[in-house]
Amino acid sequence: MKFMKKSILASVAVTLSCTCLPVHAIETNVIDEKWGKPTVVYGAGLNANQIQATAELFNITNSEYVNELIVDAYDVNTYLGYSLSSGSSLISSVMVQKTDKSGVVVNILTPENITKITEEQYANAAITAGVTNCEIDVASIMSVT
Repeated sequence: MKFMKKSILASVAVTLSCTCLPVHAIETNVIDEKWGKPTVVYGAGLNANQIQATAELFNITNSEYVNELIVDAYDVNTYLGYSLSSGSSLISSVMVQKTDKSGVVVNILTPENITKITEEQYANAAITAGVTNCEIDVASIMSVT
């Protein structure tokens, strides 16, 4: 009986993990009264069409409801201490919203394209940069390392 319960629970967990679609946890069509607009940071390797496609991944229909920034290799070197060459193509993008929840929660919205960096690694990078108590959505329109 105990084995059967564990088997059923394991099956449910596997089914849920395989069938759940990414959740757009950060609201993009209203401004949070307490924390303001979420900030979207696009990689400098994206052109205008790719930025628009990335915005769609974040479910952004009106850019007035978000702050938009572009990050390049200089920014990564300055704020995270990683040594990237100035010609590095930064493709993946993030949306960050301050929350009342303790800690950093990361949602990878395009796991088919973000395959080598984990939620924990994104959270650690945010914490290293001084970001706390927030939610971060990560997305990329193409496969990235």
